[in-house]
Amino acid sequence: MSASTVADRNLLFGVLAIQLNFIDRDALLAAMNAWASDKQKSLGEILLQQQRLTPAQLQALDSLIGLHLRDHGDDPKSSLQALSTHISVGPVLADVADFEVQASIANLGEASLNGSTHAYSPKEAGCRFQILRPHAKGNLGDVFVAEDSELHREVALKEIQPRWANDPASRWRFILEAEVTGGLEHPGIVPVYGLGAYVDGRPYYAMRFIKGETLSKAIQRFHAPNAYYRDAGERSLALHQLLRRFCDVCNVVAYAHSRGVLHRDLKPENIMLGKFGETLVVDWGLAKPGVKPAAGCAVDGIGDRMLQPVAGAGLEEKEGSTVGTPAYMSPEQAAGRLSELSAVSDVYSLGAILYVLLTGKKPFQGTGGTGEVLSEVQAGEFPPPREVKPDTPHALGAICCKAMSLRPSDRYASALDLANDVEHWLADEPVAAHPAGLPERTTRWLRHHRTVAVAASVFLICAVVALSTSTALIWREESRTEQQRQLAVKNEKIASEQKLIAEKNGQLAGEQKQIAEQNFNLAKDASFSSLKLIDAAQTKFASSPELQKQRKDLLVAASRGFRKYLEADPNDPDLREKSAQVFRFTANVHRLNAELNLALPLYHDAIRLYQKLTDEFSSEVKYQEKLGETWRDYASVQGDLGKFREAAKSLQNAIESAERVRAADPNREWAKRDLAAALLDRSANEMARGLAKEAKESASKSVDLFAQLIPAKSYPYDAVMQAAACNIAAVAERDLGHIKEAVDLHTKALDTLNPLQKNPAGVSPPDIAYFMACFLIERCRTYELKTTAAQEAGAKEILSAIQALGELAKSFPQTPMYRGWLANAHQTRGHLFSRLGQKDQARAAFNEARGLQEKMTSEFSGISACQGDLGRTYLALGRLESDKVRASDWFKKSVGVLANAVELCPDSAIDRRSLGDAQAALAQ
Repeated sequence: MSASTVADRNLLFGVLAIQLNFIDRDALLAAMNAWASDKQKSLGEILLQQQRLTPAQLQALDSLIGLHLRDHGDDPKSSLQALSTHISVGPVLADVADFEVQASIANLGEASLNGSTHAYSPKEAGCRFQILRPHAKGNLGDVFVAEDSELHREVALKEIQPRWANDPASRWRFILEAEVTGGLEHPGIVPVYGLGAYVDGRPYYAMRFIKGETLSKAIQRFHAPNAYYRDAGERSLALHQLLRRFCDVCNVVAYAHSRGVLHRDLKPENIMLGKFGETLVVDWGLAKPGVKPAAGCAVDGIGDRMLQPVAGAGLEEKEGSTVGTPAYMSPEQAAGRLSELSAVSDVYSLGAILYVLLTGKKPFQGTGGTGEVLSEVQAGEFPPPREVKPDTPHALGAICCKAMSLRPSDRYASALDLANDVEHWLADEPVAAHPAGLPERTTRWLRHHRTVAVAASVFLICAVVALSTSTALIWREESRTEQQRQLAVKNEKIASEQKLIAEKNGQLAGEQKQIAEQNFNLAKDASFSSLKLIDAAQTKFASSPELQKQRKDLLVAASRGFRKYLEADPNDPDLREKSAQVFRFTANVHRLNAELNLALPLYHDAIRLYQKLTDEFSSEVKYQEKLGETWRDYASVQGDLGKFREAAKSLQNAIESAERVRAADPNREWAKRDLAAALLDRSANEMARGLAKEAKESASKSVDLFAQLIPAKSYPYDAVMQAAACNIAAVAERDLGHIKEAVDLHTKALDTLNPLQKNPAGVSPPDIAYFMACFLIERCRTYELKTTAAQEAGAKEILSAIQALGELAKSFPQTPMYRGWLANAHQTRGHLFSRLGQKDQARAAFNEARGLQEKMTSEFSGISACQGDLGRTYLALGRLESDKVRASDWFKKSVGVLANAVELCPDSAIDRRSLGDAQAALAQ
């Protein structure tokens, strides 16, 4: 290489070093003088020796010069002529006494000699890429549509924004993005055509121009309220298309991981969907190279060796710094634990993208700002997809939750494993994240063996129908008319005959299987007819403990049978209505038995079916009415699980449904009844959250509505519900300090129920006994706050509640609420004795409550109310102890149990208050 060529290259090196703010003009002058004296070393080596450059900066500059020379035919003179800078280097180097240096200065662009500060565009600088129009704007760079003057095509040209132009770290980051994007050669990554810099030193690079839309827009369109799909099949097809795009993204990310590169900013906005099936991952500005490849992403051959961009060596990230988009960050990324980032960090972000795809919402909302989002991410506090979108397939929800596991070790080991599970679901095959139970495996087998399935499923339906008609298909909680009750007498005779038929059907099962296809329509019609027994069987079921198990078995079998009907004919409105009805009643039975996890999906399915019927047949108010009733039942499960805020939203849906029905048909009696019942439930929800004033208002409205319904005597439970509303209003008055008003309302509630004890008139006697006991307990709790005489009366009165609840708990062992209220009765009696100074009697009563509560807490560990009641009993026992050590032991137990209750249900006002009392007692 000639001396003039070396001088040209040195000057090119020096100008670029100044443009990147690595050195100043004085350092360049000193280094050029040193080179003129000793030309055995390059200018870069001299600057490194003079400690003006770091090794990383030297390596980066050598790489940039190589790219610049390559774009100009490896001719240093041509590179200098094409290079302009706003920094005047001519006068700076004028005193360097070396011919080659002065000749090289003459080759620089005019602007560099006269010190012009004009910033040229690529077009003005003679670049092959000529800007046509703006296209997009990012955080670090702007994207323009440009013309490739050599190949006559449109390209995307990305340049660093002027505000970051003089920030070395931003320049490094921008150049790193170009190197990473250009170095990752994959159909799912945009190819880079060239890298360059403006005359003011701002870098830019050109790449393929993608015509299409972002995945974010595609997801928004899929979940839009007015999204138009002619049928469920088209929506299913659209979901499958989006999931295939998602799998493409996983494959791109897996390839990047095989090259040792993390993306760190994966989100729907950074995924482009081309019009012809292209799926591209863009914006690698936060990429982190040099990471160990993920499991299953082996590095094969030279073409797939670890990517080591030169610009990456100049970036230093401090532990604790947070980069990326908060809602899609992994917990370790949100916490700034940069040393812990790995391929599974990107897998988490892919899981967050899948979450948005399935639900239409981000997993973390963070109404309080970025800090709140980061806190939620680190805590892993996001609602499961099926809670946000109940119709989300179980398997896809499980895949999403596994990918977004809080602990990295619990996530998919690689993006390929995540894609593989999604592809298995698309192929209707089992997925690793969701081990299929017997019903799901059976359903999948039926889909894969449809011919055999039709015969087998129809046989099963017939068997279920035969069983259902033996006693009654479904227990309905709300008896509607006197005519339906009279129908029960006739149907009892029919049920007896059908029981004999069912027994005979068991013997004829083999023959029935052969004729199952012929009997399909007949079996379905028989199932529909059997629903007429619902109201007729209600009182008998509710009053007969020996029938409770039969009722549950009957409903569970019926719900499975109706699922088969839906698979065979999913578009029949009458079938969907009956199926929703069966699902709701089965869920109600599970709820009464505290089998909440079994109740939830059934309520989801019932709501989905009723909602679709409401949308399709808006003039049919009966569907809106049923939808509101189901929302109210669903809120009860949410309340039992301690999700009071979610329950409040469900109750609001129930209230709005009832109001819509009333607006459509003002004379519809059931709409007023549904509204009154929803307001009653809302008042209980508000009391649980400590909103006594709001609870009083809701309960009062409920009392007034039931008062309007009672004179018609069309539904015997109206009086019971009005009494319940009075009782809630009394509790609210007590909480507000209005003791006299509370006692009056308690007494009104009990007086309403007293006549029904002698003449139930359509009301289940166990229901009357249960409500009477609950109202007595609440009145005795109010007596605690009155005079000694009232407390003594309460200690006697509570015995009748204990006796009634004890009999109910014995007769209905499968119904936990009777045991729970029995424990509350003993606990209340203990408080009354404690107020009267009778410590031994109080201790005995509290121990009775403790025995029941400890057993229930063990049996129902996920229900916060059980833990809260037990914690308050421990607290009361501690307060009775005179020995400080034993008292402290009780207080410690109380704090532990109440802390668990508050963790399960942060919105429970009484649990939070009790926890504070227990902590204060322990601290004394």
